[in-house]
Amino acid sequence: NNVFINEELTKFYELTQGNPTYIYATINIINATNNTLKNILEEYKQKNQKFEDFLIQKLIKFVPEDAKKSLYMLSIFQGGLPVNFLIMIKQVKRKFLIQKYYRK
Repeated sequence: NNVFINEELTKFYELTQGNPTYIYATINIINATNNTLKNILEEYKQKNQKFEDFLIQKLIKFVPEDAKKSLYMLSIFQGGLPVNFLIMIKQVKRKFLIQKYYRK
């Protein structure tokens, strides 16, 4: 039985390349879904994608729909956004929510 555990851990380490972020994300997925490393590795094996993409697919399921839209918009800007721009967006959103509330 220890042989299987060692094989799973070896495969997991190879997939994550020891990257702490990938290891942490996988552990959180396992805990949140009451799953096992073995099941996660088997599910990954059935997919034809990089492990990073597999993790992102799993993690995105935990993000609320309205937040996904914001994350998508932010991901478009590869060079990053200035802090002032983000503050402006927050202020516009707040103003919109206030107007929406008082229309009722």
